[in-house]
Amino acid sequence: MTHAHTAHRSRRTTVALAGLAVLLFATTWVGARAWFAKGELQQAQTLVVALKSQIGSGEYAGVGDKYVEIRRHTVKARGLTDDPIWSLAEHVPLLGRNLTAMRGLTTVIDDAMQVSKPLVSLATQLSPESLAPRDGALPLEPIVEAAADVTAAADGFAGLDQRIKEVPTHGTLHQLQAAQAQLSTLINGVSTALGEAAPMVRALPGLLGANAPRTYVVMFQNNAELRSLGGTALSFAEISVDHGAIKLTRTVPAGEGNFAKHSESVIPVPEGFDGVYMGALGRSIAQATIRPSSVSAAEIIQAEWREQFGEQIDGVVSVDAGALALLVKAIGPITLSTGEVMNSDNTANFLLNEVYTRYNSGNIHADDVKQNEVYAETVKLTFSRLATGQFDAATLFTSVRSAAAAHRLSLWFADPGEQATFTQTSFGAHDLLQSTATEDAVGVYLNDQVGSKLSYYLGSKLTTASAVCTPDGRQVHRLTLAMTNTLPPDAVAGLSPSISGLSYPSLGLKKGAQRIILFVYLPPGATLLAASSDGAPVAVTGQHDVDHPVQTMWVTIPPGGTSDVSVDILMGDPGVRKLVAEVTPTVKGTQLATTPLDCGTVALP
Repeated sequence: MTHAHTAHRSRRTTVALAGLAVLLFATTWVGARAWFAKGELQQAQTLVVALKSQIGSGEYAGVGDKYVEIRRHTVKARGLTDDPIWSLAEHVPLLGRNLTAMRGLTTVIDDAMQVSKPLVSLATQLSPESLAPRDGALPLEPIVEAAADVTAAADGFAGLDQRIKEVPTHGTLHQLQAAQAQLSTLINGVSTALGEAAPMVRALPGLLGANAPRTYVVMFQNNAELRSLGGTALSFAEISVDHGAIKLTRTVPAGEGNFAKHSESVIPVPEGFDGVYMGALGRSIAQATIRPSSVSAAEIIQAEWREQFGEQIDGVVSVDAGALALLVKAIGPITLSTGEVMNSDNTANFLLNEVYTRYNSGNIHADDVKQNEVYAETVKLTFSRLATGQFDAATLFTSVRSAAAAHRLSLWFADPGEQATFTQTSFGAHDLLQSTATEDAVGVYLNDQVGSKLSYYLGSKLTTASAVCTPDGRQVHRLTLAMTNTLPPDAVAGLSPSISGLSYPSLGLKKGAQRIILFVYLPPGATLLAASSDGAPVAVTGQHDVDHPVQTMWVTIPPGGTSDVSVDILMGDPGVRKLVAEVTPTVKGTQLATTPLDCGTVALP
């Protein structure tokens, strides 16, 4: 071997060793930085959990300092994953895709903390102390100042919600994929909450009378006597608002002759609904909730208020006992003049059942008056606490969000612009349930027919099943609602007339039996294939409400008994879509379950 060949081989060896040394250095460098970046993120995560808990408990001291410490960790982690050697290493097969994913996730985390900075400031600015009434009025200035920050944060998190999904984690380590999923869920939750909050915060000063006095009516729904939206419109409270000063100006029960009965509806009846339930909508204020549209209900209240009191109201707040219990959770226990202490655990039971047992003198009219007084006092004390700032702000926001999500609270405004703002959120009053390109929406609505408070004892479970069952790719959805009358048979004799109702003999029912009419609202263009009650076929009734086909079904459930109804629905358009089922909010709530659908059990046309 010549000297030249030996020298050439030596140079190649030197180059290879140098390359190996560079690779080892780069691997060590990147590995060390990845390790340290992971540590920084873990420390940031621990602090974020602590900060969230601190703000949630209403403790604001040191929040800003803790945020600065969190940001120091996320900035450092971002810097560790963003240097030239790291960038070069991202081109290495297998290893590179993991590094790219880690850098992307770290960048989103740091940007999320940066976007959150105004929210941390708001946590202290919007503390209970800053929102406490001044000279009898809620201060509007902090809310006005907050609007810009909340809007900016909402826009920022909406962008992050998209960016986190675009971080390429396919084929990466399981830990990175899990981190992306966790972050995506977290960011989406924050983005959704801010997306709802931003338009409401912007509108809030005007709604609180910053520009002109406002008058609102609070409608309390009694789920112990079911109606499509939840319960009968049992009682009302009128609230006036002027530059943040909130006053309860009137409480009115639906009965006791306070509102007239009408031969014609006080609002135009939507095309077809009189065929669903003849002569019910708009004739009596207590029946305002029989159509599954909180918009229709609010328009009826507005018309009734104008006729009875000569007042033009600016909005309707609809709540039921479940929503009221959540509000009590935020304001703390309240004590009625009767000595009863109302808290979040007993509010619904007391208002929907115990009050009827307690006031059972044998004089129906006198009992109704006493019961209405309890409702009026409960509403008065609750809104007095809210008006005077005696509430936990974080708990209140969580409570109203939960109530709105469960369809137990809704807001309707006479001003079209304000109503449009809230329709985009779960808080806004909505008209009939609408399907989308990805969801088929079906409504199952329950209405008591005894004039009783027996719905308190109703237990229910909705089971859904879906499958593509036609050659052209159309889905069939099957919904089965099982209902149980949990009233023990041996408790029937002692029922007060307020609970059992007075009309059961004329209906041919035994005392304690529940008779319910169900409205099943199909998506426009869908076809009802079959309906059954306790396994027996039910004829297609063929009603409609505007463009929604409606099937009505009647069930009678004796004390301790059960009954179920089932419908098979063929969708009008091909495609696989998620089934979304809306059920009347009951006292106990409806359990939800899914099961596979065997197309062989479907009677296709």
